[in-house]
Amino acid sequence: MRIHALEVKDFRGIDHYRLEVPEAGVLVVEGPNEAGKSTLVRALDMLLTEKATAKKQYVKDTQPIGRDEGPTVTAELTVGGQRFTYAKQWVKGPRTEFRPHGPGQPLTGDDAHNHVVALLDEHGDETLRKALQLLQEGPLVVDGLGESRRLTAALDAVAGGDTGKDLDQAASLVERVESDAGVYWTAGGRESGELKRLRGEHEAAVQAEEQARAVVEALEGDVRRVAALGDAEERAAEAVTAAAARRAEAEEAWASTEAERAAAATAQEALVTARRDHERAVADQVARQALLAEAAEAAEAEAVAEEAREAALEPQQAAEESVAQVVARREEAEQAEAEARAASRTAEDQVALARAAAELTTLQRAVERLDALRERQRAIRALLEGDVVDDDALARITTAQDALRTATARRDAASPRLRVAGDASVPVVLDGRELPADERPWEAPMGAATLLEVAGVEVHVLPPRGADDSEVEAARRALSEALSEVGAQDVAHAHRLHAAVQRAAADRDAVDAELETALEGRSVEDWRADAADARVRVEQADGEAPSVTDAQAAALTAREALEAAREAAEAVRVEEGAARETAATRRAALDRAEVQRDAAAAAVARVQDRVAAARELVTDDAARAAVESTRHAVADAEHQVADRQEALAAAGSVSEEDLQSVRVAAERAEDRHRRARDEHLRAEAMLAQVGQEGRAEDLDAARTHLEQVTEAFTRVQARAEALKLLLTTLRNRRAEAQASYVQPFREALEELGSVLHPEGFAVEVAPDLSIVSRSVGGRPVPLEGLSTGAREQLSVLSRLAVAKVVDADEGMPVVLDDALGWSDPDRLRRMARALERAGADAQVLVLTCTPGRYDAIAGATVRTVEDLRAAAVG
Repeated sequence: MRIHALEVKDFRGIDHYRLEVPEAGVLVVEGPNEAGKSTLVRALDMLLTEKATAKKQYVKDTQPIGRDEGPTVTAELTVGGQRFTYAKQWVKGPRTEFRPHGPGQPLTGDDAHNHVVALLDEHGDETLRKALQLLQEGPLVVDGLGESRRLTAALDAVAGGDTGKDLDQAASLVERVESDAGVYWTAGGRESGELKRLRGEHEAAVQAEEQARAVVEALEGDVRRVAALGDAEERAAEAVTAAAARRAEAEEAWASTEAERAAAATAQEALVTARRDHERAVADQVARQALLAEAAEAAEAEAVAEEAREAALEPQQAAEESVAQVVARREEAEQAEAEARAASRTAEDQVALARAAAELTTLQRAVERLDALRERQRAIRALLEGDVVDDDALARITTAQDALRTATARRDAASPRLRVAGDASVPVVLDGRELPADERPWEAPMGAATLLEVAGVEVHVLPPRGADDSEVEAARRALSEALSEVGAQDVAHAHRLHAAVQRAAADRDAVDAELETALEGRSVEDWRADAADARVRVEQADGEAPSVTDAQAAALTAREALEAAREAAEAVRVEEGAARETAATRRAALDRAEVQRDAAAAAVARVQDRVAAARELVTDDAARAAVESTRHAVADAEHQVADRQEALAAAGSVSEEDLQSVRVAAERAEDRHRRARDEHLRAEAMLAQVGQEGRAEDLDAARTHLEQVTEAFTRVQARAEALKLLLTTLRNRRAEAQASYVQPFREALEELGSVLHPEGFAVEVAPDLSIVSRSVGGRPVPLEGLSTGAREQLSVLSRLAVAKVVDADEGMPVVLDDALGWSDPDRLRRMARALERAGADAQVLVLTCTPGRYDAIAGATVRTVEDLRAAAVG
């Protein structure tokens, strides 16, 4: 397909563009962003794919915003050797037109659309057309080249293979086999359709046959199990008989030795009682000895505590006496300190009085100066905040004055002038006012009607029309109003007021600075308060204020005396603290000694009470005698137990443990026999029930169904596997054929790449014509490892290589939309030479927002969007 012209109107942001495309070569369209360059490509896509009546949202979105117009696209194309004009309008007034440039019938509507679609299906290649477009929003990788019929045919022709009809027939065969195989297999190679259904039925039949066979086999096992359970029941019955005999024998032996066992048990109980009594007597004796030892230790501890209390009493009394002496000395020192402090305070007051007297005059002058500055400050602010004549007001007054002068001059120029001269004794009356002789000669313009009376003669002076005082009066009123706004009597007064404002503005900063300096960071009230304090101190002083020097000397002496008294008092206080601490320590030691003595005495009293209570119950001698008597009783009981045990052994007795053991064994044998009998009965009943359910007939039916399903499944599976093998073989052969296509494409790509990389350029191409890796200077790098700029350059070179391989009449235009944005200037110049080579036979359309970016392409045709607008209207 070749594009000769493309005209787009009312399409998105395009009002009307027309692009003439050369038969071959590189066409560069320059224009700013959002100018509609990419929209040209989208418009051509929509012309070739969407009906004029399409209701898709993206078709509706192409209508220009704010205008009720239908998007229109017209293209002049050559497809399959036929040149024609193809036009469509969407959304509003949809229409489709096909106009052949040679033989053929014009078509409209769906007939036109279907005819062009048929031409493109027969002679075009939509896959190749899309693949050769590198758009802004599209991926850099070139997809689908292996599926392009035109590219495959061209590569096959270069590789020396058959083309045309043979290629179409081979593709048709693969498609038919794929269709037949699709009945049994999914695209991923998994079973589907009838094959999947029969496999499921076969697996279900196998499972049903296995289950039926398992039931029959289980039935045979049940028969064997019933027989085994019968044998187990007989063995359990024999075990019950033997266990019962052993239990009867043991119980008879147990009964014959009952008297001997009773006597032995009585002797054993007597021994236990004797031992318990002896242990109790020994424990009582040990407790008595411990109690007596505790009483002796408590008495000794009480004596030691009393000695410690007496040793702590004397130092504590001495410490108390020392504290009393130090307290007396401290009170005397503090009294002396208080007197020195009062004397120092009096001396400091005299210093303050002397300073107040000396500073009173200075403070009063400072306050007077501050008051004067604040008064000047208030006056300046009052002047500046009132109706002042500022620059704007003076400008208005000056403007009004100029307007009055202009109006007066204009009036005077348009009015006649009246001159009165001559005999001064002749009375002259002007508008009812006699003109004095000393004002003669008199002359003035006549801006208004004027009455002149001389010797009874009235002379009416009338100015010409238009020469009156209305403009002068309006200007005078405007000047008067401007003066009144600021309270000025006249213009000169306004100038004086303006000068006063200027001086006040200048004085304001100076007064503010002088006041801030005089305040010294304080307020006027602070200064006034200091002056008042100084005056009060001077007025309230008893007698005349001393000199500052004498007062300071006296104050220094008083401070030194106060410091000496303070140090002496502090030394005594420290001594008192130490003495009190010593006294407290010794008091605490005495308190602890007394507490310990009291505790020891209490402990002695408690132990003595316990000793007395114990002796009241049992004396010490009685406790010792009880130990001896119980020891003899234990020895006698032990002899009795030994005699009874010998007599019981001589009688051949059975132990109680042996009797309990044979009884438990007999009970367990009976329980096992009962369980064996019940299980045997249940198994016989279940076997009788299963024998009536016809399980053998079910197994025969399941085997018959399995044979039928297996036959059908085997037949369909064989056909499916054969189709799968055939499809795999055909695909492998097609892959081998595609592998032969790789070399011509790789050679074309490497030829263009050598222009970009003269140091050596090679690529690895997959059978589907996708790029696997790129080598520059012998160093291979996987495609995903390349930089964005390198991948973009490789993407452009791939499309240009396709354009070189495919026949010019059967190929598609290459479209590059704002490409190579990641390339440096040197690579961009080299890429221009590659574009020039590819454009020798093919059509290459380059869209860019950077003017001059592709100036290095020799022979390229360059158009701007302004050229496209001009071509549309011209």
